[in-house]
Amino acid sequence: MREQTESILHLAAALALFLGACIHALAIQQTVELGIRNVAITTQEQHGGVATVDKVNQDETHTYKGSAVLFTLREVQVGRYDVLIDGIPFYAGSDPEQIDVSMIDGQANYYVNYERNAAGMVTRMMFIKVR
Repeated sequence: MREQTESILHLAAALALFLGACIHALAIQQTVELGIRNVAITTQEQHGGVATVDKVNQDETHTYKGSAVLFTLREVQVGRYDVLIDGIPFYAGSDPEQIDVSMIDGQANYYVNYERNAAGMVTRMMFIKVR
């Protein structure tokens, strides 16, 4: 009887250690997943195209505030795509600090149309002021 009790206690201790290790591994996995999710959210918040765009959905047409339109000129500087604002072109690679942007009303709304290439990448954004 003494040997059986001793082996059951050893088995119970081993089982408790195993379950503890499994629960600890699960907690670590959840912490890592939460950390990865938070890093992705932080990265999106730091990317101006995601965090600062103030979109308003009117009749399934995307509109942007003028301040968001001004911010997209930073994407022009990086050289991602051309932007056309009320018929005035801003070409990829141009410096927004050297461009006259006085015609952009920061409080107005602008409709946007996207031109895409065959791969689906945006090649040009066209903003038209809502009148």
